[in-house]
Formats: sequence, structure tokens, C-alpha cells
Amino acid sequence: MLPPQGITVERTFLLAEIKMLGVVCELGIPEAIDSGATTADAIANRVGAQADATERVLRFLASRGWFARKPDGTYRLNARSRALRRDDPQSLRDWVRFMAADWHWDLWNQAIHPVRNGGSAATAAFGKPFFNWLHDDRFDAAATFDGAMRSLSSVAGPLVVNAVALEDVGGICDVGGGTGQLLRALLDAAPTAWGTVFDLPDVVSGAFDVLGDLPPDRWRAVAGSFFDQGAIPDGHERYVMQAIVHDWDDERAGIILRNVHAAMSPDSRLWVIDSILDPAERDDLSKAVDMLMLTVTEGGRERTQREWERLFAANGFHIESQTQLPLLIWVFTLAPD
Repeated sequence: MLPPQGITVERTFLLAEIKMLGVVCELGIPEAIDSGATTADAIANRVGAQADATERVLRFLASRGWFARKPDGTYRLNARSRALRRDDPQSLRDWVRFMAADWHWDLWNQAIHPVRNGGSAATAAFGKPFFNWLHDDRFDAAATFDGAMRSLSSVAGPLVVNAVALEDVGGICDVGGGTGQLLRALLDAAPTAWGTVFDLPDVVSGAFDVLGDLPPDRWRAVAGSFFDQGAIPDGHERYVMQAIVHDWDDERAGIILRNVHAAMSPDSRLWVIDSILDPAERDDLSKAVDMLMLTVTEGGRERTQREWERLFAANGFHIESQTQLPLLIWVFTLAPD
């Protein structure tokens, strides 16, 4: 059993794990192994890398459970590393690339600002809030971020589909829905439904890649900001927001919720998909995500059950039901007051 000092040293090497996962994703090493290259020499030759360094990286990541290393020194994919391939149906490659990106680490290098004085890590690093920087200055970073959000939606989509009632649902509007990955999962599960993906213009411009093979009368992409009054399309029976509300403080989250409320009819329902933070000492993903919100966003946060209830009630909603998904993600079904 490791002493406390040993645990401290071991955990600080998580930075190496994250960065080296980013390296293998950038080089396409999971794809190389999947296509038959199993020795470090063959993998390195396939991806244009150094054989000795490739062996060392794979040996390290195999020790962390990311690859299987056989007694003869060859490597195989396992369940974790298969999800790092580009073509995996629930690929998390782009999420890893986001978490390992140099510019993302520039944000973490400024993490002391929100803790010490309530300042913005993004403003300290980039001179402006994170989402403004993405869409104004770094289209490559925005593409990486959008890909990361698609990755999460590809994993969450089937879970959400199994958690919500889709019988006889007509129109579904995915607010802040990116390129429509979650909407696609919902429409595939409800073949008589139609849907709208609503997001900023440079984001929804990619929706055709996800939804374009559906009949044109089953989907549309609408560009706009959920902060603008009247921008969210009306006329839908269900509205959905996945990992949107936690990006914002209560004031701005309230603006979004009220704008969705204004688009809804009395019979519409809103699905909010987010985590519930457990304030107890036990380790859980929501506390780690809360550190991401603290560092990356301008006031975003994970919320406790009581905080969610207060936020919804203050902006015209009550919780009709809530369902827990894996990874402590919840689906709140909200009815307008």
C-alpha cells in the first residue's frame, strides 16, 4: 500500500497520462493497431514516429489500462483504446484532443486567478472569455472543442434516448445543440418526430454532416444565440439542453432558461441534461467537471440538487421528474409554471 507521499507523487503524473493520450490520438496510433500493426516498430513506421519513444509511450499507457501489452511485447486495443479511434461509433478521440490541447493547458496555467480573486483564467490567458476567444480568434480550437462536444453527445445520446419518453413526440428543439449529434440520436429513436438544432452560425453550419441523410422535412438548423430574446424557435413539444446550463452563472443561466420558457407552450417540456454535484467527500466526476467550469468558463459551475431546484424555480420551471444516467449525469424533465 502506497504511503500518502507516494500517492501524492503518483497522482501528479496524471499530467503525463493526459498528454500522452493526446499524442497517441494525434498520431493515429489506435487506428494503426486496429489495422494490424502491433509491435512498436510497426506502429511507429505506420504513423511516422520514433520506434523507441512509441514503445515507451505505449508501455506507460498500457500500465494505466489504455492498451493491452502481450508477453511478446506486442500491443492490442482494449475497450478504452478502441474508443480513441476516429471511426468508433462512440469515439472520445476529440474529447482527449481537447483535454490535451496546448491552448487548453494555457487556461489551466492561469487557474489561480478564479481561486485567488474571482478573476477569469480565460481572460488572463487569452484576453477575453473562453467562448468569445474560440469563435473570434481560434477557429482551429473551436473545431477541436466542437468535436469534443460531439464526442460526449455520441456517448450520452443512447443513454438519453433510453431515459426520456419519446412516444407521440412531434417536434424536438436541441438548444445549443452543436452540430446535432444528440438530436440525431433522438430522431433515430423517434422516427415520426422532426427536429431543430439551434446554435451559433459557425457551429450549426456543420449540422448537415450529422443530419443531412435524413429527409429534409425531419430536420432543420437554425442559427442564433440563446441569450437573445425571441431567438429560440417556438412550436416544439420538447426542448433539450445537454451540458449547457452548467457553463454559466445563475444570472446568465437564468436568461437562457427564460428564453427557452418563452418559446414553449404550456404542454411543452424541457429536458436539461447535466450533473448533480454531491457535496459529500466521496470522489465523483461532477467535482472534476466543476474544476473545468471554474477554470474555463466565466462563472459556470456544477450544481447541487437544491441549487438546481432554486435555479429552475426562479426562472419559471418546476421539476416534473428526474432520471439518473451513468457517470452521475441526470435528465431533468421540466414543466413551465
